[in-house]
Amino acid sequence: MSKIFEYLGIIIFLWSRDHLPMHFHARYQEYEMSVEISYKSGKPVIKYKKVKGRKPFPPAKLADLKKFVKAKYMYMTRKWQIQNIYKMPVKCEKITKLKTK
Repeated sequence: MSKIFEYLGIIIFLWSRDHLPMHFHARYQEYEMSVEISYKSGKPVIKYKKVKGRKPFPPAKLADLKKFVKAKYMYMTRKWQIQNIYKMPVKCEKITKLKTK
């Protein structure tokens, strides 16, 4: 498991040599969700899924997760590529504030 981001207590991580489609796991306390990112005509398609045997995020934390993914999906995609295609390690980043336009 590679922890790649920490944001407002949410840990976002990847499993090494994980299966397609490209996805990430997000954990907050005893809650866990999966975030699947794909692209259609160059635009992101993001799906939030429950993880079997885990409680889904409470609404407020799910909103935080969605805000983070919306701001960082391209960077998340790049980290997934670095780890799963190029087989290189990725560093964890602690994000405390998202830049908004």
